[in-house]
Amino acid sequence: MERTWSCFDCQFDGAEPVCFAADGHFDPKRLARILLKIGPADGAPDDKCDRMRAYDCVDEMVQTAPEASVTFILAALDECRTSAQVSLLGAGALETMLKTHGPEVIGPLERAAR
Repeated sequence: MERTWSCFDCQFDGAEPVCFAADGHFDPKRLARILLKIGPADGAPDDKCDRMRAYDCVDEMVQTAPEASVTFILAALDECRTSAQVSLLGAGALETMLKTHGPEVIGPLERAAR
């Protein structure tokens, strides 16, 4: 999947994207583990800076890249270990994605829910 979004740090500070693995492919599970504080993700230290970058990345993604957002939400839900983590996704990324791209993402989300 091509990255069609770019968070602040990637755009202006030349940071390594937390949403892509070292080999260059989109890695929604890695991003979810960082965002949800599920231990250190492969290839990424578990620190607050990466977590804040993950929030920025997800926020930018759900506003500008609906296909990647659906992929991320589904992968992130699979990574959730607690109801608090599910709530974080629901009241954050999922809510913003539905508000911004509702008609475009409802179908894929409903299919995945079946």
